[in-house]
Amino acid sequence: MVARTSTFSMGMGVAIAIALMLLILHDKGALVPDAGVWLWIVLAAIPASLIGLILGVIVIWQILLSHPAARIQGWPFKVGDEVVILTGRHKNTTTTIYEIWEERGQVRVDLGEELKKEAPAKDVFCAVEVCRKGNSEPAGGAYGSPEAGSPPAHP
Repeated sequence: MVARTSTFSMGMGVAIAIALMLLILHDKGALVPDAGVWLWIVLAAIPASLIGLILGVIVIWQILLSHPAARIQGWPFKVGDEVVILTGRHKNTTTTIYEIWEERGQVRVDLGEELKKEAPAKDVFCAVEVCRKGNSEPAGGAYGSPEAGSPPAHP
């Protein structure tokens, strides 16, 4: 679940935006059993969904979930850490980190020389897409401890 928090955030943003739109329409008395009205509601749901998607990524993911999710996965990582890949084609693969892009909240893991040379790199994962092997507590101790380093800025 933690590896998919960005997807969850986007879905929650869309659901909240549509719910708010329907609540506002209901308060205005616009929800009537007329096919024309429902067509307009469906059309209005499209931009509301897009706004919710954007707000979900910005508010729910960036502000609320990315930092705790990264800590749960073992952030901050260091070169040589053994991690398990949680998503994608290499799911459940155990490998080691050979490069860290801290400012982007991403790590590069050893999946062979061929993938290291590919462009775009196929061995780059967001900090929440990998988990420190045997991780029972985030690096640096308790959540949010100052010595634990800064968590990733984005998914």
